[in-house]
Amino acid sequence: MNEKDKLPESLLEQVEMFIPPSGSFGTEDLRRYLDLIRNYETSTTDLMLGLSLADQIRITFSDMRTSTICDRYPDINLAEKRRYRCVAEYLIRQGELTKLRDEEGKLIKKIGNMQKAVVLYQPLPKLLETLKKSKLDDLIKSIPKDQSEKKPKN
Repeated sequence: MNEKDKLPESLLEQVEMFIPPSGSFGTEDLRRYLDLIRNYETSTTDLMLGLSLADQIRITFSDMRTSTICDRYPDINLAEKRRYRCVAEYLIRQGELTKLRDEEGKLIKKIGNMQKAVVLYQPLPKLLETLKKSKLDDLIKSIPKDQSEKKPKN
């Protein structure tokens, strides 16, 4: 079994270094491992486009506006929101998103759809660069004029 047949190209590039060498898993174990990775990253809502969840979040935040996962995806269930937040953490580590903070470095939160305090995410310029490198620049949302000049706080 070849992971290149099972995973979208953008996802394969992200996880290739973690895929064990041939023979270190039984075929069934490796298949289950690859399915787990693919199903974690790929949303059932975008199977036709084959976009990873990371790419979906990049596209959603490509308007460069600060927002929450709840605001951007109001119709997804709690388990899916957890998945989206986990992928958002990955995008933070990649330097594509940041959590909004005040002058003292404390997280700025707002009350979300489920009446809980939720984190505000600020897209960073690298997010747009990644979409362009992935040849997804035709899906980039327009950037509002008042937001295009602002620099994100880290």
